[in-house]
Amino acid sequence: MSSHETRAHSHIGASSAHRWLNCSGCIRLSAGIEQETSIFAAEGTAAHELAERCLRGPKDNRFLDAADFIGEEIVVGNHVFEVDEEMADAVQLYVDTIKADYEPGDILFVERKFDLGHVWPGLFGTNDAGLYNVRSKTLRVYDLKYGRGHAVEAKENPQLIYYGIGMVNVDSLVGVQIDGVELIIVQPRAIHREGPVRRWMTDPVHLMDFQADLAEGAARTEDPNAPRTPGDWCNFCPAAGICPELREVALLKAQAEFADVIAPDLSESELAELLEKADLVECGIKAIRAEAFARANGGAKIPGWKVVPKRAVRKWKDEGTVVATLIVDHDVSSDDLWNRKLKSPAQVEKLLGKAGKDALADLVIKESSGNTFARDTDPRAEARPTRSAAHDFDPVE
Repeated sequence: MSSHETRAHSHIGASSAHRWLNCSGCIRLSAGIEQETSIFAAEGTAAHELAERCLRGPKDNRFLDAADFIGEEIVVGNHVFEVDEEMADAVQLYVDTIKADYEPGDILFVERKFDLGHVWPGLFGTNDAGLYNVRSKTLRVYDLKYGRGHAVEAKENPQLIYYGIGMVNVDSLVGVQIDGVELIIVQPRAIHREGPVRRWMTDPVHLMDFQADLAEGAARTEDPNAPRTPGDWCNFCPAAGICPELREVALLKAQAEFADVIAPDLSESELAELLEKADLVECGIKAIRAEAFARANGGAKIPGWKVVPKRAVRKWKDEGTVVATLIVDHDVSSDDLWNRKLKSPAQVEKLLGKAGKDALADLVIKESSGNTFARDTDPRAEARPTRSAAHDFDPVE
């Protein structure tokens, strides 16, 4: 089991700060709701576990490379993740970012716990990594985000500032002079105009101002009549499926804006306006579906719906018995039972040493799997439109 998944999590923690600072009523509504860990969240936990291994295992003052762990398995709950090239490349960017900032004499913090109970009871957490530069008196706080989804900004990010306040309050830094605080997001798999590493420099005074906001926001969550305010922070809220305010806003928007929509009749500007409203509607509908499934899967009867098993997939009962039976009873060669797989570019680069990347340059390509939809602030070049199905059947002259 991953050490990351067994940690205690604050109900008013850093990862949900954006939500409960904007919707103080979500905490009481979420009380007692057990949220099942998605495979995407579990995969992120596995990536953090790999990152910790790389940062905690310096040999001869060098960090370990993520590619060293390719092929190893990391267990998170009921999920088993094999470290592949994609995960290794993503984590390596995070490790390299910290390594590039590191100077001899710096103090490195890896998965460091902090407690802000003196600010408000229940404020605590764990930083991914921190680096204190003794010479410049600068504290750097790093946050690894492995998800492919929404690219997160570093500037004025509540989660990062929360982590920054936590780092300032760890025992070994209390009383130490800190002139600047740099908050850094490393998000290798999400597209952002500034690239996968975003930095924002602030100072301890700004952190202390936000600390007061944290205390006030935490206090509001304890109000029995704390208001609930739907917004983009609803996406990962445990109570989204039972939130009356989210349901009402989402359905009203859907009825008012989408009921009579016929996409081909809309102008591009009308489509753009509807896209801005679609996120909250989708969030509300997704939450309703998730809540209905959870209840039905727990035995409740939802009129007109039922729980059915997913498509069955064949698999071996026991691989050892299969191999022995086929070789002995059916004269099948052992070589015929196993697929050989060529090692990944990252693994072969490791075999070749320092010259590996240059040696493989002519042997490696990067291919896109197709087009996707993005805002015009996305830094990627605009792709050529693909031909529609209608064009595929144009008459031949």
